[in-house]
Amino acid sequence: MDTLVDRDFAKIFDRVTEYIDVRDCETPEDVERKMLSAIKMMRKIAKKAKKDSTKKKWYGRIKLLGILGRDGVPATSKKLKGKIRMGFARRTIQYVEAHPRSIVALTLQYGKETARKILRKRLLKRRRALARKKK
Repeated sequence: MDTLVDRDFAKIFDRVTEYIDVRDCETPEDVERKMLSAIKMMRKIAKKAKKDSTKKKWYGRIKLLGILGRDGVPATSKKLKGKIRMGFARRTIQYVEAHPRSIVALTLQYGKETARKILRKRLLKRRRALARKKK
């Protein structure tokens, strides 16, 4: 995770939060706990699934969340090989500290849907201000 650019991390965070509700998470341990509970729920769903394609889909998502939580994104450069990498939870908290008004910070504080509404309101307010300036 520490080798990713902020823009790429935000995309991964958006995909992961489709399956995990990270509302009210303040520490990396909180995020990890939510990830583990989501993995537990996904395992139950995969065991109850009747189609092989459904089982494959859920087990793939479980594997992705497990790898992101434990290791982060695998390092491709030789300089980082063998070093301890930042997992998803630690990178999330670090990103929030660096960007306190971002969608990631708002998602941790309010939840995904409310964060999107807040960002839409901010965008509309900014557009209206720009439209007034042009007149």
